[in-house]
Formats: sequence, C-alpha cells, structure tokens
Amino acid sequence: MGAWGKISMRMTAGAAAHGVYINANSQYTTIEDNIIITGGDDAHGVQIYQVMNNRVIGNNVLTSGQYAYGIQIERSAYNKVWNNTVETTKLESDAIRFWQNSAYGEAINNTVTTSGNSGIGIVTASSDRLEVINNTVTVSGSSATGMYIAQSDNSTFINNSVTTTGSAGFALRNFNCNDNHWEWNNLNTSMGSSNGIEITASYNVIFSNNTILTQGASAEGITVSSTSKYHTVRDNTITTMGSNADGIQLSSNGNDNKFINNTIRTSTINSDGFYVQGSSNNLFVENDINTSSTNSHGVYLYNKANNNRQG
Repeated sequence: MGAWGKISMRMTAGAAAHGVYINANSQYTTIEDNIIITGGDDAHGVQIYQVMNNRVIGNNVLTSGQYAYGIQIERSAYNKVWNNTVETTKLESDAIRFWQNSAYGEAINNTVTTSGNSGIGIVTASSDRLEVINNTVTVSGSSATGMYIAQSDNSTFINNSVTTTGSAGFALRNFNCNDNHWEWNNLNTSMGSSNGIEITASYNVIFSNNTILTQGASAEGITVSSTSKYHTVRDNTITTMGSNADGIQLSSNGNDNKFINNTIRTSTINSDGFYVQGSSNNLFVENDINTSSTNSHGVYLYNKANNNRQG
C-alpha cells in the first residue's frame, strides 16, 4: 500500500480543463482544503479516472460552465468524498458523481448546490456498495434532481437533506437498483410536477423513516412503477400540498411491495393517499391516511389492481 500524498492548490481553469485531474493508477492522493474554480464548458472541478483509494476532503469547488461537474469519480473504486462544498451553475452540471464502476465510494457531510437546468446534486451509475450519508443537497433549475441513483446496488443513503425548487424535477430517483437502503432522509420539492421519490425498474429496496414533502401540483410523494417489486416502504411521513398529488402512487406493475405504518397527508383536490393502477399483490398495513379535499380518496384501486391486501 502506498502512502497518502496531499495536493493543496487554488486553481482556475479554461474550457475543457479540470481543476484537479487524477488518472492512471495515481493512488492514495488527498485533495484537501482547496478552492477549486473552473470556468469553461466540460471543465470539472475534480476528475478522478481509473484510480483507487483517493480522498477529496474539505474543498470548496465551483464550476460555471455547461456540463461541468463539481467532483466526478469515474471507473474508480474506494474513493472518499467528505466535507466538501460544491456548487455548479449551468446546464447539466452535476455536483458529485460516482460513475461507471466506482464501487465502495463514500459521499459524507458534503453541501452541494446546482442551479442549472437538468442538474443533479448527487448521481451514481453502475457503482455498487456506496455510502451516501449526512449530505445537504439543493437543486433549483428546471428538470433538476437532488439524488439520482441508477444501476447501483447494495448501497446506503442515510440522513441526507434534499431540496428541489425547480419545476418538473425530483428529490430522489431510484432507477434499476436493487437492495438499496434509504433511511432518515428529508426530501422536499416546492414546484409543480416535482415528485419526492420515483422508484422504477428496481427490486428489494427499503425506504424507512424518511420525511417527504411536496408542495406543487401533480407532485406525488412516492411513485412506484415499471416492474418495481419487493420493496418495503415503512414508517415514513409523506405530505403533499398541491392538487392532483397523491401520497403514494403505484402503476405499471408496481407489484409485490409492502407499505407499513406510513403517515400520509394530502390537502387539495384529486389527491389520494394511495393510488394503485395496474399493480398487484401489494400489502398495506397500519398506514395512517388523511385526505382533506374533494375527490381525494384514502385508497383508490383502479384498472387491474388485483390481489392487493390490507393487513
């Protein structure tokens, strides 16, 4: 095992130039206590590529170009991203990324902000066994997502605070992921068509003790769809405040899931506690549901919603 080296610098960079770039087996490097600023498109603050066992700690990272990520870990396992402040400001500029075979990574105690359209606070792809803990994430552009987890299995997400203030966004998206665990997260969206949690094409994910608030129209608390199965959703507090905003919505073969001891509140028209369409064999046990407006049902089963059970 090599020794930890330390990089300490303040850097600005032009187009397509990263602030710090670690490549080709340069292991055991610490990037710590820096101010890293990039101004060009495709210019990431920190890029780690095909390198294991590095640490990114206590930095202030700002990117102001399009497609300019704050910190990207790519094809690199066992990297740690701790205690950083990361801000991106332009189109499709994600703050922290674990990308393509970056397993066993950690994102802990970071504060991240994105303000460009389609930006993501923390995103993972094809990277298993991650720990994402105690992060504060704020995204404000349209179609922006707080945390987007794709094809990343056996990972843990605990005590993160996510706020989405743009339209047509998400606090959390869990896509094609299995055996993940989400616990004690606080998820808040404030504009129309911005859902709290979207679960698609995933298996055996646990969501427990999370607090979810959506404030816009057509902003569901949790959606489960596209052959998502065997999830356990328990002990969560879910509140929707806009019209046409269900607490939990199942559709398109959201089958064989358990919903236990959740507290669900909806407050405006056409907002059901549970809306179940085309989804079967789900179990609902001891959920506390309160809907308070016109045409807002506690539980609404519709169109091939078969063999669902109240325990």
